[in-house]
Amino acid sequence: MPSFLSEAEKAEMSQQFFNLHDTFGRNVYVFRESKKVNMFTNENYISVYRNANQGENFTFSYETVSGMFPMRVKWLKPNEEKDIPIEIDIPDQICRLKMKKDAFDFLSGYKTLYIDGISCELVGGYRPHGLFDIDFYTVYAKRRDME
Repeated sequence: MPSFLSEAEKAEMSQQFFNLHDTFGRNVYVFRESKKVNMFTNENYISVYRNANQGENFTFSYETVSGMFPMRVKWLKPNEEKDIPIEIDIPDQICRLKMKKDAFDFLSGYKTLYIDGISCELVGGYRPHGLFDIDFYTVYAKRRDME
């Protein structure tokens, strides 16, 4: 089926939305559950044989898994958006985040979000959107210090 826009025009229009996102995005920090890292302390240990004294052969440490992603952030006023899955009574308690797919994928298994230096948690679901393809996702977050 013929299209009003060529593939080059579609790509240019999509690129403008990415430029808009890069221009107005603010950094949001995402912290996930710590990752357990096993470190060998005995170079003669062979894991296939399962040596009896594993305590002497291993040390465990925990690595913080975090990421910083540009997101478009808007702190909402009461009843500003009707599709929010929870009621808000206090202004600036809920914020809307628009993010690229890589940030959305990183959010799975998150522990804490820091938006404008404020600890937040996700509420409700998500909404995928984009001009021609799914390039962005919208999620809502709630301040943790306002409970």
